[in-house]
Amino acid sequence: MLGRSGAQANANGGRNVTAADYEQLRARLAGASINWYENNVSTDGVNTISVYGGGQFDVARDFQTKRDRAIVIRDQAGRVVYKILRRCANPIGAMNSAVPSVDFNLNPVVNTGSAYGEAGSTVGLNGSVNNTGTTVSANATWEARSLVVDRDDPTPSGSQIFSNNTANRFATGSRTFPRNVTQVPLPSRTLPDTDVGDRLCFVLSVNPRSHTSSSWAHSAVSCVVVAKSPKIQVLGGDIVVGESSADPDRILTSTTRKSVSGTNRTYGSWGEYAISATGSIEGMASGAGYSTGATSANFCTVSYLTLTNAGSNICDGSSPKGNFEYGAGLPDISARFGSGQSLGSAASVDLSDQSNGVYTTNRTINVNADNDIGVGRWVVINAPNQTVNITGDIRYTGAPLSSAADIPQVVIIANRINIRESVQRVDAWLIASGTNGVINTCSQISNPVTQLDAGRCDDRLTVNGPIAARQLLLYRTAGAGTGSASGDPAEVFNLRPDAYLWATYYSSTAGRIQTVSTQELPPRF
Repeated sequence: MLGRSGAQANANGGRNVTAADYEQLRARLAGASINWYENNVSTDGVNTISVYGGGQFDVARDFQTKRDRAIVIRDQAGRVVYKILRRCANPIGAMNSAVPSVDFNLNPVVNTGSAYGEAGSTVGLNGSVNNTGTTVSANATWEARSLVVDRDDPTPSGSQIFSNNTANRFATGSRTFPRNVTQVPLPSRTLPDTDVGDRLCFVLSVNPRSHTSSSWAHSAVSCVVVAKSPKIQVLGGDIVVGESSADPDRILTSTTRKSVSGTNRTYGSWGEYAISATGSIEGMASGAGYSTGATSANFCTVSYLTLTNAGSNICDGSSPKGNFEYGAGLPDISARFGSGQSLGSAASVDLSDQSNGVYTTNRTINVNADNDIGVGRWVVINAPNQTVNITGDIRYTGAPLSSAADIPQVVIIANRINIRESVQRVDAWLIASGTNGVINTCSQISNPVTQLDAGRCDDRLTVNGPIAARQLLLYRTAGAGTGSASGDPAEVFNLRPDAYLWATYYSSTAGRIQTVSTQELPPRF
């Protein structure tokens, strides 16, 4: 039935039928997708047989005697392709191929829904096989595999992933593939808890690859890079965003859900106490809700100190959080210190070497502290219309203090406060209350979309002191690691008691202590 001549048959072992012969015949029959059916017997004793993909063939028999002398299969051109003697099922006469030749060529393709994703997030996959041949394929097996690739290693080929004994086969199946593109159902995958920059790479493979080859065909590799969303932590004070509902400001931060030591936990940014905003609040926990990773994925369970005026006393997935309005704007801290000494033409200031007092300037200045700010030392840079660049760490002394007057303190008031990438600690008040009112935690970055990656601004920044700004640009990329380090922050803002104590001492030396405003909060049980 393969249509071989006698010479060809002898060359292939004579009557011995090999496994390859059976495989070829099986592929042809499967490839033709034969579906036989008989029409009514016509007066000339010919029945018509239809073959999907191969036209029609006629079966002739002796209608007069009701006895088939032979079953003769002809194509539409009348060419005899096969004869079988009815009485003994022996093939007779010159034979040709019983079915049209199979012609298929399979090309698998796999694509990820996104090029980047956080550990623990879901990756959608799209798989397909394109048959560029002229007939349906033989029955083929397909497999989808994945492999974690270190960020320092090159992307492997599809065959390398397929043959790697650590690769994960997560989907498989078998079917015939008609011409053109056929979708292959692939399940979504979860990005592993690996280091930032590692890749989860996928390959879709199919076998046989064509009617002439029984080897595997592999798709081009498609990878998802493991990324992270840095987190912030606010200690010792509340977080207040926005002034009025006429111009609402929202709080929107990301969370990461992953399995750590066998327990699913949610990690994200958080504040130790209350959080309020004139717009909505999403993703950021109040009451230190994400401090060790929340076992619940429900945002309401980490929102107990989130102030809301959204019109609902029920916290669920659809009800908004936030919409709490404050009537007052940024406090005018600059006016509290008044005018001071001019820094003149100075472009740089070593705060550890500066005498106690309030200083003003009409130009951009760089500040740092070559040494710790000593006992009883305090400096105020009062430049609400200028830019102050923090070029080095500013640290208070660790020496014992005997009174409030011994507390060291630095206050920086400016239009823009830029913190250089190398700075890791700033013990100071940072008040950006000018027209722009910007605090930038990594000032070498002007466009975070094109300039930021896991290798830039990757030192944690800790600010010990009050923070107030019209716009806070959080450009650090530290933290958000793997395992228990998943919640490590990129920026920490810590309002320590020394700021209150020093402010009280300074106000007392100015002659009065004035209550500016009061706000009642619900008790925390």
